[in-house]
Amino acid sequence: MGTMDLITELENEFAALNESPAPSQVLVITDEAEYQLRMPQLGRDFLAGMEGAVVRVLPLSQALEIKGSYLPIRTDRTLEEFLTRQRTPIRLKLTTSDHSGNCWLLNVQDGWLRVALEKGLSWVPIGSIRSLEIVPVDNSNH
Repeated sequence: MGTMDLITELENEFAALNESPAPSQVLVITDEAEYQLRMPQLGRDFLAGMEGAVVRVLPLSQALEIKGSYLPIRTDRTLEEFLTRQRTPIRLKLTTSDHSGNCWLLNVQDGWLRVALEKGLSWVPIGSIRSLEIVPVDNSNH
C-alpha cells in the first residue's frame, strides 16, 4: 500500500467518524443519579434531553459518564445561552449545591438565574446548578 493510499484511507476513516449517527438516547451517570435522556444534545458545558415529559439539563461538570454508542449531537451553545433562549417565564425544578425545589425562571444575566420562589425573588449562580428540569405548564384551562 502506497503512502497516498494510506492517507486517503485515514481521511475516509476520520470523515466517517464525523458522520457518526446521533444517538436517540443516552444514559448519563452523575454522583447523585442516573438519567436516561432521549434526543440528547451536548453543549459546550451542558447536556440536555427529554426525560419523560420534561427537559432535563445537566452541567457537564456533574456528568461522570455518558453511556451510548455515540456522543449526542453537538451544539456550540453554553448553558447560559441555552437558558437565555428559553421563553420566560418557565417553570423549573432546580437542584443546586444546597437546595432543591420548584421555581420560575424569569431571566438570565451575567452568569446568574433570576428566579421567583414561593417567597420572593432570588439570584442563583449558574455554576451552582447540579441539575434542572424544564417542567411543562398546563395551560388547558385558559
